[in-house]
Amino acid sequence: MKKSLMTLFLISASAILLMLPVLLQAQNSVTFHVDNMQAMTVTGPWVFDADNIGFPTQDQQCLTFAPAPAYLYHLYTFKTISQTGATTITCTAENMPMVANPSEVALEFLDHNLGGYTKVNTVSPNGIWNIMGQAGDIRRYNAGTATIKHNGTPVLYLLNADLRIMTPFPTQAQMRAAIPSTHPFEFWVGDVGTGLQPEAYGWADLDMINSDPAWLAAYANADNQVRFLISNVVYAIDFTQGTYSYDLQLLPATHEQLNSINTINPAVPATWNLPLPAQDLTFNFTAVTGGGVGSLMNTLTVNEINTPPDGTLPGSILWSDVKFWDVMSTLGSYTTSITFDVTGLALIDPVAYRVLKRDWYKADWVIWSDITLVDPTHVRANNLTSLGDFAIGSVDDPLPVELSSFAATTNAENMAILNWSTQSETELSGYHIYRSLEANQSTAVCITTSLITAGNTSTGASYSFADNDVTENGTYYYWLEAMNMNGTSDFFGPVTLNYTVGEGNNYVTDPDHLGRSILKSYPNPFNPNTTISFYLRDKDKVTVTIYNTLGQVVKTYQAKDYNPGWHNINWVGNNSNGQTVPSGMYLVRLSGDSCNLTNKMILMK
Repeated sequence: MKKSLMTLFLISASAILLMLPVLLQAQNSVTFHVDNMQAMTVTGPWVFDADNIGFPTQDQQCLTFAPAPAYLYHLYTFKTISQTGATTITCTAENMPMVANPSEVALEFLDHNLGGYTKVNTVSPNGIWNIMGQAGDIRRYNAGTATIKHNGTPVLYLLNADLRIMTPFPTQAQMRAAIPSTHPFEFWVGDVGTGLQPEAYGWADLDMINSDPAWLAAYANADNQVRFLISNVVYAIDFTQGTYSYDLQLLPATHEQLNSINTINPAVPATWNLPLPAQDLTFNFTAVTGGGVGSLMNTLTVNEINTPPDGTLPGSILWSDVKFWDVMSTLGSYTTSITFDVTGLALIDPVAYRVLKRDWYKADWVIWSDITLVDPTHVRANNLTSLGDFAIGSVDDPLPVELSSFAATTNAENMAILNWSTQSETELSGYHIYRSLEANQSTAVCITTSLITAGNTSTGASYSFADNDVTENGTYYYWLEAMNMNGTSDFFGPVTLNYTVGEGNNYVTDPDHLGRSILKSYPNPFNPNTTISFYLRDKDKVTVTIYNTLGQVVKTYQAKDYNPGWHNINWVGNNSNGQTVPSGMYLVRLSGDSCNLTNKMILMK
């Protein structure tokens, strides 16, 4: 099995983007060319499957994981980057006062290990990752060490080396060129990603005890760290490992980074509560599963970056402008809270604290709405199922509602329940709930028929809303709209509900436990189509008919035998002749021996 094949594409054959301006090249620096650095042990997190429409015997969806035993060609991440006997490292340039020429300088590496992994959309950074032609990933390799030698004598020791690489997945042409045409990849169809150049950056700590004082002075900075730039990467293909060559330049660091590498053992709950006082964080994990092959990957890496965050801010937010946190993991799945110690961040009003999150460094910052003010110096972000970059900010004028929690769950009767709590409410009219099948607010529809009245209390309040229209298995996204008395509103969310009920053979228990048939449609109002969903208590032969407000038949779905349970019909807003009908209200009727139900639908263009 050739599991490692696609991982070899994940560092490009062309130059990695240089991260800083050319003027910095005048600093003390040394540049090496690395040949045949090895990437080994293909047991990290899943990348994608080696199948698509060119492989008709498989599931033909390379960005979805096809479970074994039906499918085995899963591509996984390299776990280790290592210097071996085949590796050569040559100094090609230097700007050091104690060096006469580059031939005097050598570099040796020890292993870098995978400490974090996340998939990203390299075309639309705020979008979902699994879109053909746009998919990619970010890998974090850390815990590495390196030694620079001058005329054979070690002079500079680097500790805790940390490398971040963002790589778009390959194109169709790159896939087909991967290996000889005798392999099925010859028939690969479609771009997985853009196949463009990766971006990379990294840094390491200086060993202040064992390094030569003259070399330490050359790289002297307040943080005792170096940064490195990587360019001109090429690779060779093997079925069990990757072989890479690239240029590496070492420069003095521009700001401090404080790294922490931790183990979250799914089998040992005691490891799930993780205080990191040096980085002003505390993690509380639940529902932890390991990542990678055999679910054995369990690393959490936290990097406190002591420089103001970059990127696009949400409106009205002010940065604490001191630092932010970069958090990655190799875990398979989890839920966690993160408590931030905000002491020293120049924040004044605890009511105005905000937790900001972005999934990766090119995405926009968003406000994480599910927070709890623990005390004036600690704020907690709740119910995180993904990590990324985090920062703390505040608002000049606190919102009329201060939300402390917002969650979607199911109750014992398999009903979708929305719960939210506030810390305070002032001049607030009430709330509406919006729902969508996508993590995109523009596609959401309001599901509250009337405003949920606010309590407007300075001590906060708790609310609950039952979404009776959720009856089909799937993933649902919810937003909470807080309606202000001045006519404006604020949105919170989304929160996600993975709704799963039923016991095989399409039989689903009546969610209302009333022993009756049910007729619903979603979305409603709709444009351009809606799903007519009906539940049958008994096996029945039923007809679905759509009428306009004059009582005229618009479209009929002829009588058909249905088993007990839920069934769906998708109406695309047309009549029996296939013509599009105008905007307005329509009635849908379900008629059979055991039922005769009518429901309203609104087509809104």
